[in-house]
Amino acid sequence: MLQHVLSPFRRRIPPISTGCRTQTFSTQTVRPVQPGPPKRVTTRSLQLMKQQGIPIAMLTAYDYTTATLLDAGGVDAILVGDSASNVMAGHDTTLPITLDQMIYHASCVVRGVRRALVVVDLPFGAYQGNTLEALNSAIRVMKETGASAV
Repeated sequence: MLQHVLSPFRRRIPPISTGCRTQTFSTQTVRPVQPGPPKRVTTRSLQLMKQQGIPIAMLTAYDYTTATLLDAGGVDAILVGDSASNVMAGHDTTLPITLDQMIYHASCVVRGVRRALVVVDLPFGAYQGNTLEALNSAIRVMKETGASAV
C-alpha cells in the first residue's frame, strides 16, 4: 500500500524559453494526488522514498502560517531550525535562542502541519553538557511540541 502511495509517475516538461535560448528539462517526478486525508510522512516513508530514488523536499519553517503553506505545497519534511534566532529574532548568530523558544516555534509549526514530518533542532547549550542533558532536552521537545524528530 505504501509503495503505491509513493510510486511516482513521470511526465515530460516542455521546453522553456528564457528569451535568449531554450532550455529543455528531461523529466520531473510528480506524486499522484490521493483522495481523502493526506498520509503522514514518517521516517519509514522517507527511507522508502530514498530507496526508490524519489526526491525528498525539506524546507524550513518557524511559524504556523509558513508551515501550513509548505505542507499544502507537498513538502515532505519541515525543519524548525535554530536559525530562528537569526530569521525570527534578528540575532547575528544562532547562539542566543533557548530551548523554550525552540519549543514555541516547533509547536507553532506542528499545529500547521497535516502531512509533513517535522524535525526540530536542539539549540546550542541544550545538549553539550552531557548525554543526559541532551536526552532530557530531546524528550522535552518531543513531548511539548508533538514533533516527529529531533
